[in-house]
Amino acid sequence: MKIRFTQPPMTGHELDYIREAMQKGRLMGNGDFKLPKERLAKVTAPTLVIDGGTTPWLSHAADAVADTLPNAQRYTIAGQPHNVADEAMAPVLVEYFQA
Repeated sequence: MKIRFTQPPMTGHELDYIREAMQKGRLMGNGDFKLPKERLAKVTAPTLVIDGGTTPWLSHAADAVADTLPNAQRYTIAGQPHNVADEAMAPVLVEYFQA
């Protein structure tokens, strides 16, 4: 999602986006947005890592996460953007949870 920021004062939506981005940065490790491989490697739960295939940097990130998680399965829902459509996501999740 691209957001065009206005000159101050910013809208509530813009401030919410900034807060969310800052929080995600903290979750990724000291705000540097690097993949916390050591933390992810400790996650032992089976995990399905999904992307839509149309956003290369997200596909790359999903590959990196799946490669780091010890019990990950990787799936690309071809032709979908970052916000994968419910009707495209549902059958993938049903198949995963029924396996």
